[in-house]
Formats: sequence, C-alpha cells, structure tokens
Amino acid sequence: MTLSGFSLAVMDNGNHGPTIIFLHGNSLNSETYFHQFDDKTLSGYRIVAIDFPGHGASPAATDPSAMYNLFYFRDLIARIIEQLNLHSYIVVGHSLGGHVAMELLQTVNRCKGLFLTGAPPARLPLDTSQLFQADERVGLLFKPALSSIEAQSLASLLTCDKHQQQVSNWLMATDPAFRENFPVSLGAGLVSDEFILLRDAEIPFALVHGENDALINAAYLDGIRLNNLWQGKVITVKDACHLPQVENPLAFNALLDNFVQSFLNQS
Repeated sequence: MTLSGFSLAVMDNGNHGPTIIFLHGNSLNSETYFHQFDDKTLSGYRIVAIDFPGHGASPAATDPSAMYNLFYFRDLIARIIEQLNLHSYIVVGHSLGGHVAMELLQTVNRCKGLFLTGAPPARLPLDTSQLFQADERVGLLFKPALSSIEAQSLASLLTCDKHQQQVSNWLMATDPAFRENFPVSLGAGLVSDEFILLRDAEIPFALVHGENDALINAAYLDGIRLNNLWQGKVITVKDACHLPQVENPLAFNALLDNFVQSFLNQS
C-alpha cells in the first residue's frame, strides 16, 4: 500500500471473516506470523500483517529521524486501517508491535481488543530496565549495525534454539538506522503511558508471555492490574521463548482464537 508516496508491505489473506491485524517486533517482520496465516484454527478470519518501514519487504525510511518512532508507526497503521475500511478488528502486537498497538488506542475506533505478546505496557517516566531482564544482549536491540556474531547473540535472546538462524537473518535484513533512531525517539518522549492507554480504552486486552522468554521481565508483567485484562492474569505459553507465535504456534493460535471469539463480535 502507498501512503503519501511511501510504500508499505501488507500481507492480506483476503478472507471476509472478522479481521485480525498482526504487528511484528523490533528488527523482525511479518514472516513471524507465517504460522498464523496457514493455521486452520484461524482460517475463518481475515488476517492482515504489516511490515513497518525498514523491516521485511517495506523499504527503509526516507527520513529515519522522523519516521522510526512509535508515533509515526502508529499513524501509518491507523491510515492502513482506514484505507482497508475495517469496521471491527483485533490487533495482535508482538514486542515493538505491541507497543504500536497500544499507541493506536489514541487514534482509531472500532478496535475490539488487543492481544499483546512480549510487550509489557510501559509507564511514564519511562524506565526500560523495568521491562527487560538484566542481560547484556538487550543492548543489541538498539545497536545500529550488527555483525553476524552479534545477530546470532541477539537471536539467542529472542528465540529458542530451533529458530535462531532464521531470526538472525531477519535481524540482519532490517535497516540499521531503525535501531539507531528508535531509542533516540524514546528519549525524546515519543512514547505514551501505555498503562493509562489500556486503562482508559476499556477494551479487553490479553498479555501473553512465553514461559522461557529471556527478554521480558515476567515479574513486571505479573504486576499489571487492570479490570480489562483478559482472564485477569498474564497467559503463559509453554515451550516458547520471546516469539510464541513462531515457537509454539498451535498453543498461540488456540489462545488467539479463544480471545477473538470472546470479544470481536461484541457491540
């Protein structure tokens, strides 16, 4: 899709069922949702997955300092939702995509719920040390150019052994300027208090966490207390790390289907 002269890669299965929008993580892409597109459990839904600028099949930002931030990504996704003329939908956000999904609550209507995985809602003033586990590899998420060894190291933080080479390839294919500019944008205040966004939106949201996730601080997640938290607790996906949609897609898809069936068709 072309938005103000900028082309964005969008995958759409073309179904006419209820819509699920998938947003991917930092330095990853919509291929992380391959197992959602080909799963029979989700075959009745319209599935749309979007590559952020500089990720996957989307081109690099023409103005990295202005485009590589949560607010710009939020506004792009909101415009895609408008162009697709979506009247009700669920947004699935993984990691970075989860934070974009929470930011969307300020600008879109008719969203029926958020399904967040590996995306702990941030409070202001921002303290990223609360969100992540203490691990020296976390810094690689914000290092512009990654060597192949660094990409492998970061992949070992993000996923289980079986998928590390694929994740490493995705990391290396991402525009390094994203990792350079994104943390600068956070320091400049281009992030909202996501706890307040979720509370005030009053729509259901799920918090999903891989039981072996080495990146996210599970204790911080467990401390989230909001009335609209689905099932009233963080949902753990067994045999999964930071990418449960890749590592244990059967369990992930069953959870997602349950969530959508519970809320998407509510008025």
